[in-house]
Amino acid sequence: MRGSILLDSSSRNEIIAEKFEKEKGRRLTRSLDSLKAPSTAFFEISIRSGPVHSPIQRSSSRAIKSSSRLKMYHAIMILSESIMTPKLHSSAPLFALPDQNGKEHSLADHKGKWVLLYFYPKDDTPGCTKEACAIRDSFPDFKKLKIVVFGVSIDSVDSHKKFEEKYELPFTLLSDHKKEVVKKYGVWGKKKLMGHEYEGTLRTSFLIDPAGKIAKIYEDVNPVTHAAEVLADLKDLQHS
Repeated sequence: MRGSILLDSSSRNEIIAEKFEKEKGRRLTRSLDSLKAPSTAFFEISIRSGPVHSPIQRSSSRAIKSSSRLKMYHAIMILSESIMTPKLHSSAPLFALPDQNGKEHSLADHKGKWVLLYFYPKDDTPGCTKEACAIRDSFPDFKKLKIVVFGVSIDSVDSHKKFEEKYELPFTLLSDHKKEVVKKYGVWGKKKLMGHEYEGTLRTSFLIDPAGKIAKIYEDVNPVTHAAEVLADLKDLQHS
């Protein structure tokens, strides 16, 4: 078909195998397989001029200016990441990360419990300290409601340990120094500070129910009021 590039399943798999690290490739393959073999038209990347109707076609038309293999790969990655981003009421992506003491924690081990998974940019910075200390001060209420609290950032295990000890934090801090979990949850993205754009962790939280489903997503979190907000929501959810 002149003016269009059709990506069949074998081409997608080849690109993924060459460009993605082993583990991420496995996750992407599972995500693509879960689409139950959509028609190749779904993965068509239009490079022709003229009206474009679907959001995927519009995005692809802007992104793809030639038939180069690398540009096709990037378009597929954009699509696959949107598929992998967790949504409300979907299953929370599983992970295993080390805490401030080097002990590994797996989300799967906490099935049957409520879990607050809160992502924050950096240890011992003003906003992140306020958020952590607010949760610390309300922690007896979290324990009363039997909710597990995980704070996640890309800081090292040693950085987490210093942060915990400095502010006497009674909950678990997880180190995602490889940025695997922040990307899996869609909280690694572009940020701006004083006109400067950079990539970092977005202050976002996920409240996960005992069945492992995402019951609530908090974006653009207010560090000071977040703990109270989560507790109020959890009480409503537990009694609904």
